[in-house]
Amino acid sequence: VRALTKRHGLGGTSAGTRAAPDAADAPSADASLGGGGASTGPALLGLVADRLTVREAHIAALAGALGDALQAVVVEGLPDAVAALAFLREDAKGRATLVPQRPRRIVGARSPLPAAWREDPGFVGALDALVQAAPEDADLVRHLLGEFVVVTDLDAALRLHGKASLDVTLVTLTGERLAPDGTLTGGAGDDGAAHMLELKREMRELASMTEALGARLTLAQHQHGELRSGIAKRQAALDAVQSEAHDAELAIVEVSQEQRRLSDEERRIGERLEALEDETERLTATMAAATDEEGQTRALIEDVQASREVTRVELGSAEAVDGERRHAVEEQAARVWLARVRAALAG
Repeated sequence: VRALTKRHGLGGTSAGTRAAPDAADAPSADASLGGGGASTGPALLGLVADRLTVREAHIAALAGALGDALQAVVVEGLPDAVAALAFLREDAKGRATLVPQRPRRIVGARSPLPAAWREDPGFVGALDALVQAAPEDADLVRHLLGEFVVVTDLDAALRLHGKASLDVTLVTLTGERLAPDGTLTGGAGDDGAAHMLELKREMRELASMTEALGARLTLAQHQHGELRSGIAKRQAALDAVQSEAHDAELAIVEVSQEQRRLSDEERRIGERLEALEDETERLTATMAAATDEEGQTRALIEDVQASREVTRVELGSAEAVDGERRHAVEEQAARVWLARVRAALAG
């Protein structure tokens, strides 16, 4: 947009007007009143057309009012205007009109408009009230546009011009201009000023659109970055989930293998249990038989013990008889021995 403005924004202007902006970048002799020595280029603020903004419906009226004055170059002060003219004189770069941003005298100061004008159906408004400009350009706008009143058409201009004699120039929405002295300017086919304003308006709109698009682009880039960051985070999370899923699959395989191993073990344990049950039944039968045999054995033992007791009693009786017999034998032996002794002694 800046390149287009620089390249085409001065289209239709004079050579001097097109060359004047270059003076701001070129060192020049300080030609200001009472000054001397070297200084930087003058402070140029752009064309009058660059400093004014107007609705599309009022472009022709503004162009009709100012005409070639739209090509005037706005400067900060008179010294800047003098320096710019000095720059244009070098190598015959052309002529240009330079107007201070704050004029010393506001030429276009007008008297209040009569009520008959304001109430007329063809009355649109004071031109300086229909134009938008920066606050620092308020004096410049009043100076350039203060004498103009916008009406709908030429009939309305003629009607208001006849109602009162005011130092006001009437300009229609199509660009005709009626001066206080009755001078009428208009026609068709030479709309360079209107074209310049339209071009400036389109450039401003384009710049505004570009700025808005730039903001949207910045926002979109920011959102794109956030989305990319979000995608990266989600991709990392997805990779982590996939890794966990892979680990889970391995765990499932291990669990399946363990389940098969446990199933085999369970089957072997079942078979072992069945064998143990059979062995238990066999041992139960054996124990039952052993219990019966134990009962018989105990009965036999009891019989044996009873017989043993009888035998012991009988043995005791026999031992007693035997003792008695031994005692009798010993007594008999003693008697025999005594008899022998006596016999021996007697012999």
